[in-house]
Amino acid sequence: METITKTNVQNVSLHKEVDAIVTEYHNYFRNNLPGISTILSSCIKIDKAVAPQLDIIYKHFVEFKVLLEQHISKEKFILFPVIEKLSLDGELSFIVNDFKKIYQKIWNDINRLSSILMKIKTLTNNYKPAANASQSLKQCYMDLNLLEQNCKRYFEIEKKYLKPILN
Repeated sequence: METITKTNVQNVSLHKEVDAIVTEYHNYFRNNLPGISTILSSCIKIDKAVAPQLDIIYKHFVEFKVLLEQHISKEKFILFPVIEKLSLDGELSFIVNDFKKIYQKIWNDINRLSSILMKIKTLTNNYKPAANASQSLKQCYMDLNLLEQNCKRYFEIEKKYLKPILN
């Protein structure tokens, strides 16, 4: 059995980073995804004429939301407890291949989520609604843009601090 040690993570305070991810990003997603979903759903009825692609955008958003919620659960219940133990104990007897499989699932989620966000960005014309769109749709596109920016930072943090564990 191969052992994972703190040196595998280049002396990064994983506890601090995990806490930041949960506090800043997981809370942001939990608080904002339902509102975006509600606004987007109502815009389908109001703005169908000015944005006929809203059904497709909503479909992608729902897929994104479900996948992100699953991703967060994997982190919360599988990955982060392992990292927390590593951070506290300094060493973890763990089958490295099992850990790599866990991390690979997280990595695959990030890639799928990024791909879905790119589709939404394209369908929304880079989050630029038509001039005659409702105020709700304009707000929704701003919210989607903010969601994308938060996801980018979230994914960058995960890649920066979690990937070195496997090296």
